[in-house]
Amino acid sequence: EQDDEFMQKLTRTIEKHLSNSEFGVNDLCQEMAMSRSVLYEKVRKAMDTTPNYLITSIRMQHAKAKLEEGNTSVAEV
Repeated sequence: EQDDEFMQKLTRTIEKHLSNSEFGVNDLCQEMAMSRSVLYEKVRKAMDTTPNYLITSIRMQHAKAKLEEGNTSVAEV
């Protein structure tokens, strides 16, 4: 249950910063108020991935959704 809450907060935080192409793991650590090593371990335990991959994955999911809508071009995404 705690992992679910953590992952929801993490996902919301990443989605909040999707328009910032420079948003990275260090920024995510600040937003989540935890050290890089703690964040890495919690993400690894909950999802078996890295924070950087998670950020990239969420960005790609949102880009895919925008392209499927057909209202935006690849360059805009």
